[in-house]
This record gives sequence, structure tokens and C-alpha cells, in this order.
Amino acid sequence: MRADAPQDPVSHSSSAATSSRMKWLLVVCVFLGLALRAIEAHGKSLWLDELHTLFLADSGSLGEIVDKVRSDFHPPLFFWVLSLLREVDAHSQRCLPILLSMLTLLPLWSIAKQGGLGQLARVSLCGVFLFAPCQIQYGSELRSYSALQLVSVLLVWAALTSRARPRTRILTFGIVTVVGLYLHYFTAVTVVSVGIVRCCMRPHGSLPLKALVLSGTIGVALFLPWILEAESWMVTNPDQILSWKVVPDRAAWHVWLHSLQAGALVPMRMLVPVMAGLGEPSASLIRIAAALLFAAVGVLALSIARRAAQRSMPAGIEVMQAALLVSFVAYAMALALCLILWKRVPLQYFMVASWGWPLFIGMGVHCMRRDRLAKGVAGVVLLAGFVAGLCHAHGASREDIEAGVRAALSVGQGRDAVYSAVLMQPVHYPHVMPWKYSADAATTSGLDVREPYEVPAGNAPGGQRPVIVVTRKSDPEGPRAIKRLWGSILVGRQLVETLEIDSATRVYVFETR
Repeated sequence: MRADAPQDPVSHSSSAATSSRMKWLLVVCVFLGLALRAIEAHGKSLWLDELHTLFLADSGSLGEIVDKVRSDFHPPLFFWVLSLLREVDAHSQRCLPILLSMLTLLPLWSIAKQGGLGQLARVSLCGVFLFAPCQIQYGSELRSYSALQLVSVLLVWAALTSRARPRTRILTFGIVTVVGLYLHYFTAVTVVSVGIVRCCMRPHGSLPLKALVLSGTIGVALFLPWILEAESWMVTNPDQILSWKVVPDRAAWHVWLHSLQAGALVPMRMLVPVMAGLGEPSASLIRIAAALLFAAVGVLALSIARRAAQRSMPAGIEVMQAALLVSFVAYAMALALCLILWKRVPLQYFMVASWGWPLFIGMGVHCMRRDRLAKGVAGVVLLAGFVAGLCHAHGASREDIEAGVRAALSVGQGRDAVYSAVLMQPVHYPHVMPWKYSADAATTSGLDVREPYEVPAGNAPGGQRPVIVVTRKSDPEGPRAIKRLWGSILVGRQLVETLEIDSATRVYVFETR
């Protein structure tokens, strides 16, 4: 670009004429994004995966955590860090993923600045990241997904930008690789994606490929002891992956077709993942917000396509293009791994790619030629995004297990009942986790809480008392594998009351015949 070439109008308006307003708008967006995460953390019920996390982190040492995760498919670092907060209220422990989620803004902002994006584009980028329901949900959940996203963005920042000295970024790439792998195995998806893109592109200032490979190799080498010790089957018997069975018995073609269709919708769900399950009026409002948001995204996509067709992309945009390509490759790899490992596409694993949406929208705003139109579209994106995020945060929990515990306590008052739980997918975990980690149950003394197999049959000594069971995607007449879990609970007893909490959670009350 020549020195006397005219400056991009959107960049000029966002960086000069409205500089002060953009800074205040950014502060407001950060405050609102943090508030939405706080509402989510305080108001939403702990659900099954978070109960798993609490069980693993409820340990006095790293060695104890390692022993617990030997039978699970997770590295130990996130659970060890969370164990330092185990004396804190479970909902307050969500401050850790919220902190990691908010920190992700720093490398995202740096990548956008390296890509030449003006202030309006960068504020739009931050607003999308802060308000997207997917980011609020997994940025507040007691799992390692917000850490996985932070690691992914840091890897892209270290490899593709020149925002720090090369030695610093080489060291960062290696350290983040090994730390990320000990946080979540899907860090490998981002590492490989960065390597693939770096082989195809080299934005100005990015790390040399040899240095990148060396740094990543050292990081992976420092992770190998864990694989060889805890997950040695990945080396000795990798075919075991293909034998995993986590879906109902259905024809293979049906499973793959359904999963591919779901995978194709993942990019849309990364902006607005849940609608109908939120309840009214949130469900209706979020549909309107989503329509406006996707309409704005369509306008921005056309703006980028027009610039690309005319070969008039703004200067420095190569960094953004490379980062977006990393996001796309990571999405494709995550989709393939989900189909192979689980025969379904859990949205949380796409946190390795979800950060691409904010970059894409910021790039679209930057590529718009008309100042007023750019501001208008950016305003729609911010307003619709905030409404979607607010609806999500105020909507119903995805699985209100805590409401199930409260209902069970209420129906059990004065009945000298035995309390239990039968959960879908406990496998390596106690079934009675809802009773251990629910604040309502923890403050109620004298509860007789037992694992399902510890409940005596109705015709056995001590079996005359009522039994109240909290369930998650399980019922007494379910599949044989689930029905076995009910065991002695059903012997000599009859179901006298059913409380339906939501589509996944129920409370069953049994009394002797």
C-alpha cells in the first residue's frame, strides 16, 4: 500500500473521530459481559458435568486427583487448580472459568490490532465475544473449556503475530502447548491447526516454521509422560477408540448422517446455542436477536467477499485471515474427532474454534467502506448480541438438578425417607453427587443419603421407609442397562409420585406395597 494511499474510512472514523466514545463503549461491553457471566454463575444450576468436576477437584492433593482421573479421560491440571478453591461455595468456584474467559479478550484484541482492525471493529469483536451465549455458558461452567479457548487463542497469538519478541513468542508457544495439554487434550487440535496454517501462510512477523515445530515438539514431549503413564492405551492400542460406544444402538449410517447434520449447525450454535430450552419469554426474544445477528453477519460476509473479489483488502489483514483459517481447520478437526470418538458433536469441544466468530465479525466491520453503514451494522451486532446473552443468562438451566434436590427435600419433609439418585452417565462417579454438592442438601442435617445399590429392598429389614430418588435422564422403566441401576429400589415398592422438573430431571417417590 502506498504511503499516500487514502486511509480506510472505517479505520479512520473508529480510530480518530470516535476514539473516546469507542473506549467508553468497550468499557461498557466488558462490564456487561462480566455481569452476564456473573448472572449465569449465580443463577444456573450445577449440572452433571460440573458435578463430575467437583467430585474430581474435591481432593487434598494432586496425587489423589490423578488417582481419580485414571479411570476417566481427562488430564488433571484444571481439577488440581480448582481443588485449591474446594472450600469455596460451588457456584463461587465458577469465578475461575469466568476469569479465564475474560482473559481471552487480551490475546484476541492483540491479534485484531496486529491485523490492522480499527477501534470500531475491535469493539464489535469484543462485544460478540462477551455477549455470545456460547461464551457465557462455557465461560462460566465448572469445566476446562474456557481454559481450552484461552490456550487456543494464545497459541494463535504466539505463532501468527509480532506483538512480542520472537524469543518470547517461541517460549510462550512451548509453555502454552504443554500447559494446555495438561488442561485438555483438545489443545492438540489447535497446535496441529496452527502448524497446518503456518505451512500454507506466513503473515508478516509470524514465527519461523522451524522454531514453531521445535517449540511445539518440546511442549508435546513434556506431556508424553502423562500419556505413557495414564493413557498408555493411546500408544499401545489406539484401535480402542473405534470401539467406544456412547450412542444408542442405531444403524451406523443413521448415526453419521445425524451427526454430520448436527456438525454443520455447530457454527450457528457457537453464536446462539440454546433457544427453546430457555423458556418464555427468553426463547422468543432470543430468536429475534438471533435473526438480527445472523442478518448482520450476512451483511459483513458480503462486505468481506466484495473486498476479496476486488483485491482491495485492508493492509495487514493477512494476520486475521490466517487466524480465521486456524479456526476453520480446528473446527474441521474437532468435528472429525467428535464423530470418531463419540459419534455425536458436543458443542463444548468446539471452543477450540468458537473464538473465530468474533474475529470474523470484527474483520467484516473493518472491511465495510461506508462509515455510517459500518456503525449501523456494528450497533445491530452489539445490541442483538447483548439481548441474546441476556436471554440466555436469565433463561432456564439446561438441567436443573438443584431444583430436583429442592423438590425431593420438600416432598420428603416429615417422611423419614431414604434419599438416593440415579443418573445417566455416572460410570466413574458416585450417583449421589447432587446431594453432596447441592447447597440445599448440604444445609439440611440428618439426611439418609445412599447410593442406589445401598438402598435395601422394600421387603428386606429396614426397607419399610419411603425412598425418594432424584434422576437425570433415567427412569425405572428405561433401557435394561439403566434399569439395573434401580436394583433393589424397585423390589417390594411402588411408585406413588413423580415430579417432573425439566426434560432431563425428575423426582420419584416410592413406598412399600
